[in-house]
Amino acid sequence: MSSLEAADLLVTMYRLDRIQSLASLVAVLVSMTALLVCLVVYLLFPALRRATSGRCLICLIVCLFIGQVLYLAAALHGFGAFVIVGDSSAQAEMCYWLAVCTHYVLLAGAFWLNVIAMDAARTASTDSQVSTPNTQSTSEHSVERIPPPTICCLRPMSDTQQS
Repeated sequence: MSSLEAADLLVTMYRLDRIQSLASLVAVLVSMTALLVCLVVYLLFPALRRATSGRCLICLIVCLFIGQVLYLAAALHGFGAFVIVGDSSAQAEMCYWLAVCTHYVLLAGAFWLNVIAMDAARTASTDSQVSTPNTQSTSEHSVERIPPPTICCLRPMSDTQQS
């Protein structure tokens, strides 16, 4: 299958015309650039990382960035950019694992967003003008937030592997 045929297959599969595909690519690249700038700012200024919400936001940014990188990799794989020596089952396997990894990091991002929302609600619900510092560490949040996406991703994988 030539790369032109693969591109036509991708356009047909998603029912996107060339302009929509280009707009999607540009939007993802702009979003990735903004995420990278935000991450660099948070890493350059230690005061932004002191609060739990700052560290959780860094984790969310990393999850979203990795998810978008995997999305681009899957799109490029659909265009035939990653040529794997072997039969079509190797191509299907790569597509499968790209989908699983993308699903995992985007679910992890959703769970980090949940942590940020709970932290904002806790901060907004305090009676005093000056909020007390949050004593729960980011590592405690990590312990709470890593298992749910793992369970959500591993369960369908185990069903697929058995069949």
